[in-house]
Amino acid sequence: AVGFKLLQEENCDIFQNLSKKQRQMLRKMAIDMVLATDMSKHMNLLADLKTMVETKKVTSLGVLLLDNYSDRIQVLQNIVHCADLSNPTKPLELYRQWTDRIMIEFFHQGDREREKGMEISPMCDKHSASIEKSQVGFIDYIAHPLW
Repeated sequence: AVGFKLLQEENCDIFQNLSKKQRQMLRKMAIDMVLATDMSKHMNLLADLKTMVETKKVTSLGVLLLDNYSDRIQVLQNIVHCADLSNPTKPLELYRQWTDRIMIEFFHQGDREREKGMEISPMCDKHSASIEKSQVGFIDYIAHPLW
């Protein structure tokens, strides 16, 4: 929403030459792609991508044919999802920095859950979580199958 609000500022609308219909489609696509970064959708995204690759037509050059919105948005959602989960593909020092940042975020979430008497989410308990084990699990079961 913030990005689209910025487009309303003077000299910031990089989509000014699009029609109203094209702008609406662009907004819908952007929202669909962002919503696909929700980790609760990960396994379905992965399964759907595998099915698409196994069943879709390809050109003689091996290029996947995407002839409808559903197919195109599925590929775009997976590209954004891959980018969102790309931390393990980065140089080690950068990977460590971002791992530290995400673990701080997880631990803050765990602290809030503890304060509210809620069950603490996986990897969010700073008293028992193993950053090393959680990263191995993340790479083995989430990142590697996607990449």
